[in-house]
Amino acid sequence: MNVRSRRVRGGLAWELCWVAGRDPGTGRPRRVYETLRGSRRDAERRWRERRDQLRAAPPAPDARQSLADWLAAWLAAVRPALRPTTAESYALMARVHIAPAIGAVRLEDLRPEHVRQMLDRSAARGCSPRTVAYARTVLRICLQEALRASLLRENPVDLVRPPRQSPKRVAAFSAPQAARLVAVSAGSRIGPLLDFAWRTGLRRGELLALRWSDVDLAGARLRVEQSRTKVRGGTALQAPKTGAGRRGLSLPASAVAALRRQADLQAADRAALGDAWQESGLVFTVRAGGPLGPDRVSRDYRTLRDRAGLPPVPFHGLRHTAASLQLAAGAPVEVVSRRLGHRRISTTVDTYFHLLPESDRAAADALDAFLADAKCGD
Repeated sequence: MNVRSRRVRGGLAWELCWVAGRDPGTGRPRRVYETLRGSRRDAERRWRERRDQLRAAPPAPDARQSLADWLAAWLAAVRPALRPTTAESYALMARVHIAPAIGAVRLEDLRPEHVRQMLDRSAARGCSPRTVAYARTVLRICLQEALRASLLRENPVDLVRPPRQSPKRVAAFSAPQAARLVAVSAGSRIGPLLDFAWRTGLRRGELLALRWSDVDLAGARLRVEQSRTKVRGGTALQAPKTGAGRRGLSLPASAVAALRRQADLQAADRAALGDAWQESGLVFTVRAGGPLGPDRVSRDYRTLRDRAGLPPVPFHGLRHTAASLQLAAGAPVEVVSRRLGHRRISTTVDTYFHLLPESDRAAADALDAFLADAKCGD
């Protein structure tokens, strides 16, 4: 305890001193002083109070701290403002990719070669270019905060290109395959959910968060307002990631029929269970009325898919099925994009065009027809 007395005019005063981290420029201990009149007991009480305050406060930014320490502090600071899934993915990238590779490097010593070292390490471990690129993105966002805090002169990540990624290819069912899945799952608890999924293109989390209050059966419409997602220790409801994710959707008659079957299924469960029924307001539930878990839905789906003898298309493939069939039916791409909740039309085009080889053939045939009408084909 650094409490020293010194004589002042009119008696004694106490000079209190605390160490509050290090100076960002010199790296030397940063000392805080205060003068207090009163008894030694008063001075010691004040010293302890201020010491506890300084311990509870976040450490002052220091360019000499390791990247791992900065990562931990940054994650703790940004977590409250992030969606739960985003916060967990940031933490995963930091824990698996960034910290083990270059976490021991001090902030002031970070160079582009350290970033390349991290990317090379992740690639050598067999990670996909998409994952490696995401780890780079998380590191860049983290170091942007260090740049704003004047701990870096430039962001070294900006000088390292992300790995080249091949266009993502998606898997989907044909209409007959989707119908076969529906037939096989007719007696299953998730049968109506699977039928509804491939006819609407909703994401798994959107399906599991859908409430009856979001649905207008008479008007054949619904609103997507939230999503249920996996988090450590269970599931959580969260808002859509972008404004485009919160959307209205017109329903085909077949999707409305699937919802009516689900309503009948819940009515039978409610009658059978009586007081044991849990009223959650959700459309798709377990038998007791509570929320369905994402993992359980995917597991049951795989069982039914394999029983139907279908290709190993993941659950998300039901969304791709809906999108590709709508486009094949001639729906404008901008309408399909809005129905899917894509922020950009380019996302829809890049994701699904390869599923529509007939579109390429149609474009070639249209050119032939135009040239023939214009009599300039020779």
